Amino acid sequence: MASGAPLLISMSRAAPQLRATARVTLSPLVDTLPCLGAVTITLLDEPYVDLSLALIGGLDLMQLPGVRDAALYAAQTVRP
Repeated sequence: MASGAPLLISMSRAAPQLRATARVTLSPLVDTLPCLGAVTITLLDEPYVDLSLALIGGLDLMQLPGVRDAALYAAQTVRP
């Protein structure tokens, strides 16, 4: 019979890495400091995202079948 107590698992994650080609537009230029009216950053391609997720015992969850694809899919499709 289940007691309903939560199962706590310790996990660690490394800093996610994001790599993309971007265009930075500085426009309009103005006479007062900081001399920029706006900065626009546009991604030219879909960014590459690399995630790392592991249990404290050393098991890398991203090595399990399907976990890496599911995590990357979730990271790339979630919109704020």
